[in-house]
Amino acid sequence: LSCAELLTAGYDCHCTCIDAQAACWKPWLFRGVGAPPRECDTSSPYPERGSGVLCYQRCAEGYRSDGASQCHKASLWPPGNASVYSRGSGADLGCAHGAELDAGLCYAPCPPGYTGAGPVCWRDCDERSSTPINGGAICCSSARECGERVIGMATAVPFVFA
Repeated sequence: LSCAELLTAGYDCHCTCIDAQAACWKPWLFRGVGAPPRECDTSSPYPERGSGVLCYQRCAEGYRSDGASQCHKASLWPPGNASVYSRGSGADLGCAHGAELDAGLCYAPCPPGYTGAGPVCWRDCDERSSTPINGGAICCSSARECGERVIGMATAVPFVFA
């Protein structure tokens, strides 16, 4: 279908025509490149950051962290007299309060009416329109149509840049 035919059929899109096929992308917003998770959730069972990229349980009173998964009695002397216990394998670092974890990075949340996918917020499909089905970057009238259109767009892209 051409862009004009899609608009006549009720599609709300930003069209790019590739070999007479229309690739219609939903409106989108850029929400940044994302940042690696750096924080421990202080309200979780693993509120303390270790020396690496994991969060751990707090050590019991009188014990101190080795910076990783073990807690040692405050006095380590004489050697062999130390009391040690494991505080488990830990939990992954998380995002700052209010940020969303997506594909391993933290992003600002999308505004209402948009859904995030990595650095992009795609506008949600209008359930009352003729294209209510969410196909990621596109809206479609059915899941089958979304699949066909995504395959068509993906297979056409190499020819556009060749």
